Amino acid sequence: MEAILEQAKQLEGAIRDLEQRKLQLQKEVKSLEEECELKRGELADHTQRYAELNEFVPAGDEVLTLDVAGEIFRVYRSTLQQVEGSVLSTLASGRWPKPTGSPTDGRIFLDCNPRFFRRSWTFSGSCA
Repeated sequence: MEAILEQAKQLEGAIRDLEQRKLQLQKEVKSLEEECELKRGELADHTQRYAELNEFVPAGDEVLTLDVAGEIFRVYRSTLQQVEGSVLSTLASGRWPKPTGSPTDGRIFLDCNPRFFRRSWTFSGSCA
């Protein structure tokens, strides 16, 4: 009988420990749910901001990366195609075959002075 009473005490202690652990886990779950709700709100804000910013990008326009003698420029394909028949327009059109040995990262390499390129680009009103 004493053995049974001892086992009952041990079981009661284990039950108390489990109930305390259950309360701790419930608090953790509540905290995590609150954190998730905050993150959902942040995500909604970012999604709305992304949608607002996308209104300024022409539909289907792609950003191209130019490597002008080592200086990197990022421009919209439509910007390069503004002057029909120009070298830049032809490069952006995809009709000009990529030269062998071009970088595999998708950059279009231009062998010209980046300082002059930036000035002419700024002068044309294509960038600020």
